[in-house]
Amino acid sequence: MQINMRDMAIVVHANGTELSQRYWTFLNQWTALDVVAVAALVVVFYLMVAKPARNDIASKRQGTEQGVLGLNSSIHRVCEG
Repeated sequence: MQINMRDMAIVVHANGTELSQRYWTFLNQWTALDVVAVAALVVVFYLMVAKPARNDIASKRQGTEQGVLGLNSSIHRVCEG
């Protein structure tokens, strides 16, 4: 997309004409993609720096013998018996 825009700008400059509607469409699309990319980077940066608290399953069942769906005790009985 950027290469096409560059080529269009070179031709327009050489001919002394105005930029076509296609150029402006590319520019709008490029700007929209840029906004999404910058927003994603901001979110990733926030997650790396802020390290928001997680609500882990493991922290909820601390001190208990029961695992996911209560299967830990059943598995121990099967393996030991």
